[in-house]
Amino acid sequence: MAPDSFAAAYAVAAQQDDVLLTREATELGLTEWAQRPFRRLGGLALPRGTIALPPVRNPVRARARATQLLLPDAVISHATASRLHGLEGLPFWSPSEPVEVTLDPRETRWQRQSTRLHFQSMTAEDVVDLSGLLVTSVRRTLLDCGTQLARVPFVCLLDSALNKRLCTLDDATWIADRLQSR
Repeated sequence: MAPDSFAAAYAVAAQQDDVLLTREATELGLTEWAQRPFRRLGGLALPRGTIALPPVRNPVRARARATQLLLPDAVISHATASRLHGLEGLPFWSPSEPVEVTLDPRETRWQRQSTRLHFQSMTAEDVVDLSGLLVTSVRRTLLDCGTQLARVPFVCLLDSALNKRLCTLDDATWIADRLQSR
């Protein structure tokens, strides 16, 4: 294995939130033995088939990117999306917290370790690109979180979104109407 292999792997990983598929790392010249220390880097609990190259700048983005590399049709959603949008109100992040993603209901997948799959239909306006990650919009994220979270954490997320001007009062009314009809 040449030193250029590590340089090439770091160059690609820098564009992908410090994460690589193990297949990509092998194609870049990193042997399985060289990849081994990066599989459980700092207790990050990446999904099988991915590695992280240190230093990991943002562990939440790194885990979300690893999941999206494995499931390219998935959209990061629910609590993970709220963290990526910078919404406040959830408990402190833990490396063992699953990455939540939403897939089309017609897809079938096994639940993966450290990932929670949701199957729902989404429109184009429900998905935004956050620096290369497909993530549910703030409005859709709040709706999804409203169906799963207790009242206090949800109200904190909604208040955070309003204070950061990531959603409007009209959005909050729309979300409240949808949650009441469920």
